[in-house]
Amino acid sequence: MKKLFLTILAIICFYYGYCYLKTLYVIKSETPPAIKPVEQTILPEKKEPAPKNNNFENINFDKQVAVNRSIINEKFPGNYIDRSLKSGELVRWNPSTFPLHVYVEDNPELPEYFNITVKKAFSEWQKVSDNFITFSFTEDEDYADIKCFFPADYRSENDGQRMISGVTNFQFDNDKLKYAAINFASYDMDNKFRTKDALYSTALHEIGHALGIAGHSVNKEDIMFPVTQHGKAKISQNDISTLKLIYSIVPDKTNKNYSQYDKNKYITTEDVLGNYDTRLDIELEAVKADVNADKNSYFAGKYFNMGNIYYKKKDFQNAIKNYEKGLSLTSGEKDIEAVNMNIAICYNELKNYDKALEHVQISNNIKNTTEKSAFIANLYYQKGEFEKAKNLSLKILSAHPDNYNSYITLYHIYKEENNDVEIYKLYEQGMKYFPDNPPIRINIK
Repeated sequence: MKKLFLTILAIICFYYGYCYLKTLYVIKSETPPAIKPVEQTILPEKKEPAPKNNNFENINFDKQVAVNRSIINEKFPGNYIDRSLKSGELVRWNPSTFPLHVYVEDNPELPEYFNITVKKAFSEWQKVSDNFITFSFTEDEDYADIKCFFPADYRSENDGQRMISGVTNFQFDNDKLKYAAINFASYDMDNKFRTKDALYSTALHEIGHALGIAGHSVNKEDIMFPVTQHGKAKISQNDISTLKLIYSIVPDKTNKNYSQYDKNKYITTEDVLGNYDTRLDIELEAVKADVNADKNSYFAGKYFNMGNIYYKKKDFQNAIKNYEKGLSLTSGEKDIEAVNMNIAICYNELKNYDKALEHVQISNNIKNTTEKSAFIANLYYQKGEFEKAKNLSLKILSAHPDNYNSYITLYHIYKEENNDVEIYKLYEQGMKYFPDNPPIRINIK
């Protein structure tokens, strides 16, 4: 296989009917010609010391990725791309779909400045990107790419000595980015409406997440530092440099897929951040650095993130350790429900079915779901408690005949019992609900 070199750094202008910032792309080629100078409209020269390298040097990158990163860090000084991953992947919007449609909840019970302030933060991101990223506000929530809410029950939370005033989550449909949802706290720790300055700072930060900067900077001057600086909130050059770099890399997940031509022509996450396992190592280092950056703010989410990364690395013992540490720092019912389910899955992977059952039942007691019940039935089967497993699986299928996993558990039980008649009945029922992908496959003679 021919070795790819990242050789030309070129300015490419895209025209999709909107005014775009010229975007720097690194083109792959066979031979390394001289690097083209970068236009001042992108990276203006300054009589200042070079920004500190905010990325990791202790990761064992292969030789070519290390060369690529050296070029990238020179052309995007101060970037913190290593802290922009989500579950080892780069997630961002496809510029061909700009402007992004934004819905900001207009709650009459809140001061008028809430809606205005959040919209002002979106306008600021558009401004600092030189109108590369554009927004269009809509009153139709279903039409929006980014949805901003002020939940009535969401106040600034003191979660492990840390005030959490905003949360951003991506929603996907079959690995395709569907929308980003931002929840803002309406009240501060004293149960008063949040001030304009505080809300503006949080909005700038959360919008950064919604645009694709998944993690946090370790530089206190950056808006993506985990603790926002009220009263002097400003998008820094490092933030801008990181955003430009993110939008110069073909993402792993986006709202409109890139063609294979683009994937072959432009740099990918693997070119800059290594293979998937390496990216998980990078993300793990980023979360650890996030903890060290603010030792007084050990909030639960950091440990949940580390747990998720260890789970993806199949290091289930460390995943459990971090999940449990996070649980010790929160009393939030949603966290307790979700994370206990994660712990149960880890114990299941370790074949410790008793501990798995203990944790899934904690989760199920908070929020009962069919999938959790099916998981419990499977754990009974793994423990050799076939009658319990059978009865629960039959109960589930009676109410939810489209529960895929229950068919599989029952099949294994009937197989242990050498009950071919019930296996065939189960097969027929499964074919009815899953004709294209039946849960049970048997040879009919």
